[in-house]
Amino acid sequence: MKTSCFLVVLLVGLCFRSYSAFPGQGYAQHASIQSPQFTGSSQHTLQAKDPSEEPEQVNTVRVTCHPDSLEIIIKADMFEVGAPVNGDELRLGVEHNDYCRATTSSEDEYRIHVGLVDCGTKQRMNEETLVYTNVLVYSPVASLDGLVRMEEAVIPIECQYERKYSLSSSSLMPTWIPFMSKQAAEETLEFDLSIMTNDWLHRRGSNVFYLGEPMGIEASVRVGHHTGLRVFVSSCVATLSPDVSSEPRYVFVDNGCLVDSELPGSRSSFLSRTQDNKLHLTIDAFKFHNENRGELYITCHLNAVVANDAETTNKACSLINGR
Repeated sequence: MKTSCFLVVLLVGLCFRSYSAFPGQGYAQHASIQSPQFTGSSQHTLQAKDPSEEPEQVNTVRVTCHPDSLEIIIKADMFEVGAPVNGDELRLGVEHNDYCRATTSSEDEYRIHVGLVDCGTKQRMNEETLVYTNVLVYSPVASLDGLVRMEEAVIPIECQYERKYSLSSSSLMPTWIPFMSKQAAEETLEFDLSIMTNDWLHRRGSNVFYLGEPMGIEASVRVGHHTGLRVFVSSCVATLSPDVSSEPRYVFVDNGCLVDSELPGSRSSFLSRTQDNKLHLTIDAFKFHNENRGELYITCHLNAVVANDAETTNKACSLINGR
């Protein structure tokens, strides 16, 4: 079983009891609207056209054809006579369906947004295009006095989608991720080393400690799309500079064991796991003899293995009461 490893560095500030101060779009498809077809006679400017005449563009109705839906925006003054229509009396399709009715989108506009195959929309196809057709119906309801002040109108709605597209013969760059780079990405793990609050729920806001104060350190690995991972701390060393080989240096975790716990009176220990991808340890804040610098660098070597790997040789051990 291959083990993934990583080096993580923490900067820890120390406060001494002398109380010295440290610095701490829509698609390019076609939408067409023919002039409204009215039943019966009408005195409005939008009237039925002779079949031999070209369809008249309706300026008060706008259609947008999306990849999988169509959107209709209707001016409240649909007939341009200064009198708004009732949105509840506008619907897409001949059948009465609340889903297909218009809703208010602004003070002077209504909106219908439905799927391409909803509300009775019909589909046909020719060599060049896919065509979806339906009708926008305005069906005014008589008042309690039996009066109707607007004429019923039916406006054909149509969305066209091109079936054929041209591609140039120039070289094409693949948009997929090649297998090898994908595999390499999956082998990259994200390790983290953080100083935590006493309840282990949050990162500690300050890395400044008094001598002897317990420091809670959390080692973790981001699981992501991987199967369960268990993180281990192979080694940790404290130095006065980021260089792990500099002197003086103190190795307080070695081969997975917290050697600082062997010292008399030490409270250092690994805590019981609550999550496989996190490991908690505590160690009392310390400083090097005759060194009054207010900084320590802690560098740890972390690795991760599959959580259910029974053959792993990794460990997290500490002495309790000398055992």
